[in-house]
Amino acid sequence: MNADFPAALDRFADRCRRLAPGLAGRAAVAIRDEAVARTPVATGRLRDGWRIEPGGDDSVRVVNDVPYAASVEYGSRARPARPMARPAVLQVSARVADLVGGEP
Repeated sequence: MNADFPAALDRFADRCRRLAPGLAGRAAVAIRDEAVARTPVATGRLRDGWRIEPGGDDSVRVVNDVPYAASVEYGSRARPARPMARPAVLQVSARVADLVGGEP
C-alpha cells in the first residue's frame, strides 16, 4: 500500500468534516457504492461485505471485513491486485474536491 494514501485519506476526512457537516457521511455512501461497483463477484460475499461504520468525532468508515478482501484489493503471490476501495476513495475525493475546491 502506498504510504501516502492513509495520510491523504485523513486529510480528505478532515476537509469533509470542516467544510460541511454531514458531507463525510454522504462521501462514505458514495465511496461504499463505488467500491461495491468495482468489487469482483464470484459468490457475492465480498461485494455484500461493504458497510459504513460510525467512527469517533462525527466520522465514518467504509469497511469490508470479509477475510479475503485485502488479498483482492492488494493482490497476493497467486493473484494480481483487483483494487476496489482505493480507486473508489480517489474518485469520490476528486469529485468532492471539484465541488469544494482544493486537492483530493
